Amino acid sequence: MIEALQGVFRDLVEHEVTGIEVIRSELNDVMLALREGRAVTPAREMSDGLLRFMAIATTLITRGRDVDLGGMPDRERPVTVVIEELENGLHPSQAGKALQLVRRAVKDDGAQVLFTTHSPALLSGLSAEDHKSVIVCSRDRETQESTLTPLPELDGYPRLMAQGDLGSVVTAGLAPAGDRGRAAAQATPV
Repeated sequence: MIEALQGVFRDLVEHEVTGIEVIRSELNDVMLALREGRAVTPAREMSDGLLRFMAIATTLITRGRDVDLGGMPDRERPVTVVIEELENGLHPSQAGKALQLVRRAVKDDGAQVLFTTHSPALLSGLSAEDHKSVIVCSRDRETQESTLTPLPELDGYPRLMAQGDLGSVVTAGLAPAGDRGRAAAQATPV
């Protein structure tokens, strides 16, 4: 597992990650640290975005294996992971890397991943095949009711997608969004 996480972080951070370590602070706290060349960066000095991404990556890679849940039996079936705003705290250029991590968890491990996003960069990284799993959440201003609509079932979907990738269409305000709808993508194994 550590090797898989190191690979993910090598792809994400700007500096060469040579290892992940568990260290003790001066206050005797146990924490994770990244080794970048000769420098060691403890969790306290990492950005919120990197810490959040590390938590998401660890969850997707381990899928809860080797986690003590107080005597609960391990489950053989895939887990479902729910992530609020997958891109939160990440630079837009890293959104694609987060999406690749989700795809890998779904394809290789059979995980089910549900995430929300407001990120045009993340939406632009979705393939036409991914669109089948995108649900648009909108809210009726009069009734205050929320509606979930599969992206391909939106009125004018083919016309919208002919105008550009999903992120560009949303950024331009061309996609119907009700009361500022937001997209949720559910990646499930085929």
